[in-house]
Amino acid sequence: CIAESFPHSVSLITNRWIFGTTICYIKPYVCAFIYQAGIFLVCGMVTCKLLILKYPGRSLAWSAGRAHKICFLIWLLALYWPISYLIIDKEDMSFDYRPYTCTYEFSSPTWKFLQPANFVIFNVVPNCIIVVTAVMILAVTRRVTQEARQGMNWQGVMTVVLTAAAFIISYLPMAVYHILKPFVEKDAPGPFRITYYRVANSVLNINVIANFYIYPGRNGHSALIPLL
Repeated sequence: CIAESFPHSVSLITNRWIFGTTICYIKPYVCAFIYQAGIFLVCGMVTCKLLILKYPGRSLAWSAGRAHKICFLIWLLALYWPISYLIIDKEDMSFDYRPYTCTYEFSSPTWKFLQPANFVIFNVVPNCIIVVTAVMILAVTRRVTQEARQGMNWQGVMTVVLTAAAFIISYLPMAVYHILKPFVEKDAPGPFRITYYRVANSVLNINVIANFYIYPGRNGHSALIPLL
């Protein structure tokens, strides 16, 4: 939120980038790292929730150390994008007036086919896993409830499912943009590169906004779940 929303808001008000060249170069690296880590963490969260529901006995043997190792691996894998920026073209940054912030341009010829392939592997595939796993969580929860013939606390399940849904809705349009970018409107920017990109960039904020309504407050109840 700080790395993306604050610079964006200030730049929109001032109609220019006022944070200096150094921050302009650092910001795309930080955002790429955080976004990728977020995708992997949500994917891991829904997968772990499904395993807990399907194998409650085995999940009791899981240790905090194992969880820490998984999280460390996720953050390590998220370094792929910043490292690839450095290797391919570390200075390919500019202030983009579409989202009013500094972005990585992917202008090197190397990115023509590497960019869509990477976004399919690192964005589309994890998002598909999140969707399938979230549906399976609902199905397993319903089956367990019916077999046990007793009520079940759906709040934890719905919190995970809603978090996954908000994440997919917010990140998928931008993933689609980066996959199609090398092949659409290459000569003259049109609605896809301007209007669609602005919409996709704005939709990213849904993930941040939704957290306030999804996650439980002090009284342990989500502000959104009772409305469903």
